[in-house]
Amino acid sequence: MEKGKGCEQNYSSAADWYRQAASQGHLNAMLNLGVLLTHGTGVSRVDHEHAIALFQDVIEGGSIGALYAMGVSYFKGHGVEQSHATALVYWQQAADQGHEGAATMIGYAYWNGQGGYTKNLILAKKYTRSSAAQGDPAAIADLKLMTACAQCGTDDAPGGVCAGCRQFHYCNRACQLLHWRDPLNPHKAHCGGIPAQDSRRAAKRVWLAEHTPPQ
Repeated sequence: MEKGKGCEQNYSSAADWYRQAASQGHLNAMLNLGVLLTHGTGVSRVDHEHAIALFQDVIEGGSIGALYAMGVSYFKGHGVEQSHATALVYWQQAADQGHEGAATMIGYAYWNGQGGYTKNLILAKKYTRSSAAQGDPAAIADLKLMTACAQCGTDDAPGGVCAGCRQFHYCNRACQLLHWRDPLNPHKAHCGGIPAQDSRRAAKRVWLAEHTPPQ
């Protein structure tokens, strides 16, 4: 009844059926009832505390969907103290078990270096591709941006990524040089990999100077 499949859509009736099934320990019914309580849909009032209790019970029963729902609750501060870091803990568990929405959020965290996640384009694309393959629109849009040329915007840029920061894709060397020297916001000023590369080169030059015998 919640989805209106084969009958008239009726959230209130759906909530009643979920309550009956939940009282008998049906995990999906408990999860669905928790979601309705979170949104105040088909129920007399929003009840985040009851929803959290239901999600916790369902998580203990092995539900991936409940891990995602609990993450949403922590992300928004519904019934619990708001914590984006805790939300990501739940989403990470769900994403590693194939939940598309959670994979989208974890991919985004790796892409932007949020919630304690270090920027990592490889892992960002891994999780985002997993979600995009399941048809998640947000993941499809994110993956397009992740693999587009940072200079000209060409989709799925074939030239590889910046060797310094490993964050930006390019069509070819020409696009990379243009982006590197962009007059408004040059990539050179932000590329975290370049100082490390320069430091390694400098150290190598010092070592060679110290260990090369005089001519």
